[in-house]
Amino acid sequence: MLATFLHGLTLLSSATYGGTVVCFALLVALYPRGRARSAEQVARVFQAAGPVMGLSMGAWVFALLVGRYLARGGLHWSWDGGAARLDLAAWVVFAALWASSFVLEIWTLEPVRVALAGDEPAEVERALRPVRVHLGANAVLFAVWCLLWAGTGG
Repeated sequence: MLATFLHGLTLLSSATYGGTVVCFALLVALYPRGRARSAEQVARVFQAAGPVMGLSMGAWVFALLVGRYLARGGLHWSWDGGAARLDLAAWVVFAALWASSFVLEIWTLEPVRVALAGDEPAEVERALRPVRVHLGANAVLFAVWCLLWAGTGG
């Protein structure tokens, strides 16, 4: 029963976090072309989504680690055999995404916060350039994790 709960929590939290990242990666990448929303509007909405992303990432980490501990009797990984390597690859990609999420929140978004505090729309647009790249990288990491995790029988 606990394993089923943790699996469901993994699905829900990863979909919430990853879906938010992918949606904003697309929005930030496409807004200069459509101009339906200003850079400032996109940045403010993304900033407002921060708590949802943080809580879903925390739940995702919790569900994966506790599920792993209960299923394997510990937190250990192996390099022996194709299935074990695929499992390890999924965890390495997840760790990279987790670390990248911290970097995005703490350092990459700081210039956006500063720009939003000012009154210069050009500054917000300039500050969003690294965010666009970073969100795109996180979206790719999430997609790769989904493929690897599905390949392990997730």
